[in-house]
Amino acid sequence: MKTASLQKLFLFSFFGIVSLLNAAPKSTILTDIQMLEEVKIPALHFDESTGLAVAEISSFQQSLILRKSHEMGRCGGFELLSDEITLFNLSLISSKWSASEQRYASIVAV
Repeated sequence: MKTASLQKLFLFSFFGIVSLLNAAPKSTILTDIQMLEEVKIPALHFDESTGLAVAEISSFQQSLILRKSHEMGRCGGFELLSDEITLFNLSLISSKWSASEQRYASIVAV
């Protein structure tokens, strides 16, 4: 009887902690896609030409990225984006960035 009660208490505690982690406020970040793949966080938006990705992450996921970043010899690993930046704006920035890179590549090639 005691074992069943302890198992129920453990499961309740475990699911409570998981619920709290998922309910925590999330931040929108900009990072390279490799970092997100390393810590298994899905990207909301990814620009192939720059290798940059946008994701929403919890504070726990932030700590995973920071730890992985330091293991890779980097600092930080991501930039926090303000709430005003939307995915539409990021797509616009991404397309302009790609166009700028193409113009620069054509100038350098001359």
